[in-house]
Amino acid sequence: MSDDKRVFPRIQIKRKVSLAGESTLGLAEIIDVSVGGISLLSEEEFPESARFYVMFPGCKKFQETEIEAESLRCFPTDDPDYPYRVAAMYVDPDAEYINDLNSL
Repeated sequence: MSDDKRVFPRIQIKRKVSLAGESTLGLAEIIDVSVGGISLLSEEEFPESARFYVMFPGCKKFQETEIEAESLRCFPTDDPDYPYRVAAMYVDPDAEYINDLNSL
């Protein structure tokens, strides 16, 4: 898109994660990540400015970690497993961990 105003490049990563909000806990599938934020498909709806934690599972190269995010947008999808697409920015990211994810 020519009107893309993202500060950080997005890296597509297909990975399942858990989400924990104030009163919700659900599963999600990452669409893409950057140093500044994340886009994912979610079981749960997150209204604008809602804060939640993205819990990244561990794997061979990485320890399990959780990063707080704030919802920027949330809109419905046609996917019955993940009926919402959420775009969020990290609140206080572990930049080293995100950079390591981007290197996958």
